[in-house]
Order: sequence, then C-alpha cells, then structure tokens
Amino acid sequence: MAISHTAQANILETFDFETGDLSQVGSTETEGASASVSASSAQARQGTYSMRSYMQNQDKRAEIVSSRRGTVGGEHWYGWSIYLPANAGDTTQDIISQFHDWHSSQPSWAKDGVAPTCIVAKTNGHLQMDLKFQKIGLNETEHDYFDLGAFTPNAWNDIVIHVKWTHETTGFMKIWVNGVLQMDYTGPTYLDYGPGNGPYFKMGNYKGVYHWSGDSPRTYYMDEYRMGDAYASYADVNPARSMHDAALIAYEGFDYAVGSVDGANGGIGWASAWSEWGNGGDASTIADSFSYASLASTGNRFRVYDTDGNRQGIVRTLSTTLGATEGTYWISFIAKKNHSGREAYIEFGDMALRAYQSNDWEIKTPDTSYTTLTGAGYAAQHLFLIRVDAGAVNDTVSAWVDPDLASGEPSTGSALVTLTDAGGFTFDTVNIQHGVWGNAMQSSEWDELRIGESFAAVTPAPSAPLFVYEAFDYATGSLDGADGGFGWSTPWIISGGAGYAEVLSAGFDYTNLVSQGNRFKIYDTDGVHQTATRQLAQSVGAETGEYWLSFLTKKNSSGRTSSIDFGGLSFKAASGDWQVKGPTTSYATITGAAYNELHFFLVRMDASPAGNTIHVWVDPDLSLGEPSTSGTDLTLSDEAFFSFNTLAIKHGPFGNSSQSAEWDELRVGTSFADVVTGDFTNALETDADAYVRNGSYANTNHGLASSLWVKADASDEYNRRIFLRFDLSGYSGSITSATLSLMPNTVGSGIANTDLQAYLVSNDSWAETGITWNNQPGYSTLLDTISGSTIQNGVAVEFDLSSAASSEQSGDGALSIVIVSTSAGSDRYVVFDSYEAAGDQPLLILE
Repeated sequence: MAISHTAQANILETFDFETGDLSQVGSTETEGASASVSASSAQARQGTYSMRSYMQNQDKRAEIVSSRRGTVGGEHWYGWSIYLPANAGDTTQDIISQFHDWHSSQPSWAKDGVAPTCIVAKTNGHLQMDLKFQKIGLNETEHDYFDLGAFTPNAWNDIVIHVKWTHETTGFMKIWVNGVLQMDYTGPTYLDYGPGNGPYFKMGNYKGVYHWSGDSPRTYYMDEYRMGDAYASYADVNPARSMHDAALIAYEGFDYAVGSVDGANGGIGWASAWSEWGNGGDASTIADSFSYASLASTGNRFRVYDTDGNRQGIVRTLSTTLGATEGTYWISFIAKKNHSGREAYIEFGDMALRAYQSNDWEIKTPDTSYTTLTGAGYAAQHLFLIRVDAGAVNDTVSAWVDPDLASGEPSTGSALVTLTDAGGFTFDTVNIQHGVWGNAMQSSEWDELRIGESFAAVTPAPSAPLFVYEAFDYATGSLDGADGGFGWSTPWIISGGAGYAEVLSAGFDYTNLVSQGNRFKIYDTDGVHQTATRQLAQSVGAETGEYWLSFLTKKNSSGRTSSIDFGGLSFKAASGDWQVKGPTTSYATITGAAYNELHFFLVRMDASPAGNTIHVWVDPDLSLGEPSTSGTDLTLSDEAFFSFNTLAIKHGPFGNSSQSAEWDELRVGTSFADVVTGDFTNALETDADAYVRNGSYANTNHGLASSLWVKADASDEYNRRIFLRFDLSGYSGSITSATLSLMPNTVGSGIANTDLQAYLVSNDSWAETGITWNNQPGYSTLLDTISGSTIQNGVAVEFDLSSAASSEQSGDGALSIVIVSTSAGSDRYVVFDSYEAAGDQPLLILE
C-alpha cells in the first residue's frame, strides 16, 4: 500500500489473535512441563480471541515473541492489553512484557546479566517499568525503575508506550495505563548496538526460575498488541480505540487469491476455515469485489456452481453461536444469481435465503416457510440486510433488500418481510451453495458477509475521502501555474501587483504530522494585496456533515495582513494573535496563536442547515488522536449553512520579503485522519510481496516471510523468484519515473556471475498469502536488468520500472513484477528485506 501514514499504514505489527491461533506471532517460548501459550476465546479485549499464557509453579516461562525489531534512534508506539488474574504477583513478581535485546548482536560489555527492559506485576499490586539502558558516555548498562500505578485484577489493563530507543540523552519513554500517563521519562532508553539492532517484544509470563512460590496456576490473557512507527499515534495503538468495533462478530470479504476457497481461513470471527463440499462444480474466488453505495468493500468475491446434478457449496463454523441469548443481531451480505433456473442458497443454520429458478429471492426460518422478498429479482446484485430479535421463546426476523445505507438504521416497520419463528433458533455455521445442474454461467456470486450486534457493525461506510492536499512539492520559484497536489480543478493563479508568491526549499515540520516537499511564501511590494487562488474539484460543506481542514503557517513580521480564506471562512493575522470568522460573524481572536510563530491549525466544521459550527485547535498534540470539541482553542457558531470551492491565500498591503507569510501542508477532508496523515507521497510500500520456491516447496506459500529470495539453481529444489505488487491508484501526479528499491541483507559469494531481471506480470490477482511456485502468474515483458557484479550487502538495488508504472497507472492501477536470476549456481543468490522485515522494506519511488 502507499506510505500514506494513515492509521493502518503506520502499524508495523498486530497480534489480535482473531485468526483463532498464534499464526500472527513470530514464535513462542515455553519452559516447564505445564507451560503453554495458545489462542483463547475465554477472554477478549476486542473481538473473540486473545492469547492465553498458562503456568504451574514448577514452570519458568510461557511467552510469545515478536519478529519485529524497534529502530535504534527511532521512535515507536506500542499498545496492548493484559487481563491480570487475582493472583498476579501475589508473592513473587511476574514479568509480563519484555523489550528484549538481540543477543547475537550484543557487545561483550552488555552481557552483564542485567535483565531486559520489562513490565512487572509487583507483589504490592502495582505495575512497574524496569528500564535498561546504557550509561551516558560509558560502555556500561544501568537499570531504573518506574511505578506505573495499581493494576486492576480480573480485568483488562490497557498499556500504551511512546518511546525513542537510543543511548543518547534525546531518548524518552512515556507510558499510559488505562488512559492515564504514569511515566514521562527523558534520557537514554537503550544500548548502542548499532543500527538495525533494536529491541523485540515479548509478552506472556516469565518467572525466571522454576518452583516459584505463590498460587498456581498463573493464567494471563493478552490481546490487541500493536507496534507503530514514528508516524503512528496513541489512537493507532490504543487497545480501547473505537475503530475496532467489538460489535462486529464475523466478517468475510473473500480477500483471497483467485482460485479454490477450500481451506481459506481469512476474515474474522470464524472457528474454522471454509470447507468445500459436493462432487462436481466449482467454489472459487474470482477477481474484484462487489460494490454497494455507502458500504465498505474489499478484496475479491466468491462464485459457486455445480456440474453434476448435485449442489456444490462451502461451509464454515463461527466462533460464536448466534441466538443463544436474548438480544438483537444483524446480518448483511451481497449476492447475485447469474442465470434463471438452478438454485442459489445461503443458510445461517436453519435460516435460509434462496433464489429459486427465475423467481425473486425468498427467506425462511426453521419454523416458517419461504416468503418472497418481492422485487428482489434473481438476476440483479442485491445487498441483503437482516435483523434478528432473539426472544425468550420467539424470534422476529426483519429483512430488507437494497436499503439506503446513507439514511441510517431502518425501522422494523419498513422491512420488506417480517417473520416470527415460534420456536426460536440458533446457529453457528454459514453454508453457501448452488445447484442443481449448472455451469459457470448458471452460478451465484457472494461477497461482503458480516454478522454483528448492531446495524453499524454490518454496514461500515467506505473510507472518507480526502478532498484536497497541497504540500507545495514544486521546484523553488514562482507558484503561478503550479498544478500538483490532489483534489484541485485549476492550477494556482497569482494576482496582485508587484509582489511575490514563491516556493521555498524545505517544508515545515510538525510533530506527528506527515509532511513532504517544500513550502510557500507570499508578500507584496506595491500596496496591492498579493493573492494565490486555486479552485477545488468539488464543493466542501454542501451537504450536512463533518468536514476538517488543516494547514501550517508562519507570519514573518508584524504589520501587514496575512490571511487564508476557505470561501467565507477566513483566518487572518496582522500584529497580534490569529483571528477567524465565518460568513455571518465578525473576527474572533484565537488567544495564544501569536502571529510570529509557526502554528498548525486544525479545524472541524460541523455543517448543518441550522448553521455551521467551527471548532479550531492551534498546535494540538496529534499523538493523542482526535481531540475533543470540549478542548478547542476557539469555537465559532455561524448562522449560515455555507460551502466553499475556492481557496485564497493573501498578504499585504505593502510589504517586503521580511513582511511576509509562509504556508505548508494544506488539507481538506471529512475526517481527522484525512487532514493529519494525508494520502499522497512519492514512496509506495508494497501492496503484496512474496517469494516462491520450486521442488518440494512448490506448493508452499512464503508471503509472510521477512525475506525475499531470488536464485536460479541447477536443482529445482533451490530455485526462487520474487513477486511484488504496488497500488498506484492513490498517487496524485502523473508518473514519469518509477524506481524499485530493494535492500539486500544477504548476498551469495557468486552473485557476480548472474544478473537479476525485472519482468512485468500482467495478472495482478495473485495473493500474498496464496502465491506458490505452482500457481505463480506468468510474465513476459522485460523491464530492467541489474548486473550481479554491482550488488552488495546493505546497498539498495534499484530497478527502473518507469514505463510499466506509467502504463499501469492509466490502466488498472496495479503494478505487479517478478524478479528472476538469469544464471544458475548454488552461490548466486540475493536475499532482500520484505515488507515484514524490521529493516528496509521494498519501496517504489515515483516522480
């Protein structure tokens, strides 16, 4: 995906255990006959599963281990939740989380027996951070201890850490426990092991000795672990964040490689993989997802048909039994039947929906007969929405077809069909099938299956759009006619007298704000305002809703007036603090926003026919996520329900280069994340990467490996190729140059005797977790060749993919390539860092 620095893009590693196993973790460590770690549904901070750490008092440790390292000299965010038992640290402390050194790279002076940095459950009922670091200026290690406050037993305790790993005085560590800042430390936090040798994370329980005193068994649950990069925030890793809706019980988007669904195990909320049944026919993922207005969709979709006169289908077991207790749950899915005749079914236990021959779709419960969903013709794509109100005896089922999701939750009185099941029912399986006697044309297709506790959980909206972005990423000089950025219908137009509107080298920086490019400076010299104007591609605020703006600015001298106008919404500064006004209000002062300082302005506009409310924050702490409207620096109520489609930046009258203003990182969007992270940069991370291997590994997938191998060998067993895919659809400019950068971490001694070649792969539907040697797509067009004699360990290898990237940008937006070696030899190989590596991941640099 693009390095957009959205919440998800900033997350380097996630353990939420919703796979129902430990497949997300790097490895496990247990010592003792009874010690174990496993996924468990007994407790969960979010979703259905967590990690369970279990020990008897004769055991030493039960932990899981991350495969991701922190960056020495870099900042990271960590968040996770721990369910502490009542006997936590009762008589001897429990080490429950560790940031551990990389033993193989430790300098000799560091091997002094000092325990790693860790969080401990103490016997006094408190948590404690034991911080290990290098003494300033000395090759010695030291420990310091920080009380993190009392923990709550038999409950989830949320931990968030923001840290800079370094042996320098510039290091820091902040720790929040259950939302309260308990540690705010500045100073060294790590050892000088050299670049790339940062700490790795472990969680579970470590006693350090066998036969410890205290009650046993000692059972911990841990969940929602996330590691973020320097661009992440508190909100990104907070285990309690609302973005992970616990009301969503199960989801299946069929985001698999094209081909058989048998054994597919993605989505969330499932206790098993999909199992295909039937003797003839096909049950496969096909390319592209169904789309529906105001509904998020992703991945591919599923198609099923039979060929032998029997039904063909797939079945999967949920992690939860629905309907076992009183309450409401919801179901949604998209389906399309491709031909009259034959039967398409989906069954939730004994509740079923079907399209029978050329009739409209129908629905039934265990205690009722099929009832027609009038107007739901078999031949069209439909979104089905079902609400089940499970009672003590009876269950009421309400069904809608193609509801208007933008209008919110529908009333039960508006349901197309309402059924009462007199016996009530439960289910824990989903079965999708098609028959009898058909083929690919006489099939049905399915997508975006959700089960949840609320309407909102099963009808999530697509990601909100970023309307406008301008980073002033131009060559230095006049801004007039510049046409970069995103979301504009015209280039910048400069008007006024004899002033200047120019791009300066280097942009402004603001903590936790993604920024790039240069910055813009404006001033006049003849007494006439100098103005830079640009028109948006669409109006902002024309509909009721929430809109956000942000920008960086600095006024370089008192006097003169500097302003930015979003239509009738205007910000200005002269000699005092900044001020803001709406179309029907006077200017109001933003106290403390001094004219002569660099400021980051964050603005939320709540648009309503009754008038728009403007919330303004100046220099907010972005690491804490979206701010509350109760903490604004100024709130302005305007009587007008207004919109805008132009932006004007002005300065004057009469000034010079010192009596000027500078601007940068201008964004307009519909969410806080839009205007803090942006979505446009010239460096793209991979959308997918994997290597494939022949021989006995020909059916093995290596998509989640931390390395990418390329090698040609006389023995098929050792042949490897690298596949990479990049999503170009979010890049705003026209691509004239595209360079693939791969970082070698291991180079064979005979690499000079071969070349590496990059070929275009025309089929983009391969999946990172599904591609193997036996199902790899074909390739033909040679894009670039790199001589093996130029390849060195630790020096980026760069392939020119310009022509292919330009072509694919105007095509489907996906660029897939394969890297191969041209000459066989056991020592003619290169191992590159993959997206999952802790080092330098593959990047596509665009211009």
